[in-house]
Amino acid sequence: LRGHDDRVWHAAWSPKGDALATCGADRTVRVWRPAADGSWRCVQVLDEAQSRTVRTCAWSPCGKSIAAVSFDATTAVWRLEPGGGSAAEEA
Repeated sequence: LRGHDDRVWHAAWSPKGDALATCGADRTVRVWRPAADGSWRCVQVLDEAQSRTVRTCAWSPCGKSIAAVSFDATTAVWRLEPGGGSAAEEA
């Protein structure tokens, strides 16, 4: 998977297994889905919520939210919107 600008620290499968979330030192969480040709493409970049490396991420059981924990001592939760949008909430 190409897209992160620095080391990837963690990857997590969605509950249905149809998407993958990755996070890393570039302070982003990326959501990946399979393309028609069998490759994986980045469909969302979740950023601007954390100022340091995102250490881990996890999907909610329903697959509609992703939580991420950063070395900046914050937790961010994104509610994924249909069509690729997202809304971030810091905790």
